[in-house]
Amino acid sequence: MQNNYVKELATKTFQEDIAKEVQRAQQRPFHSPSFIAGLFTAVIVVNLL
Repeated sequence: MQNNYVKELATKTFQEDIAKEVQRAQQRPFHSPSFIAGLFTAVIVVNLL
């Protein structure tokens, strides 16, 4: 069985994916309702423990 794996190509693609994700994260504005809902859920879970 021959292995045609090229490490340089995999590394380059992985780095490109990280760069794309960083750009996507910078484009997303802060979403207050999601933050408040998450905080509220966290407080409820902590109080139940």
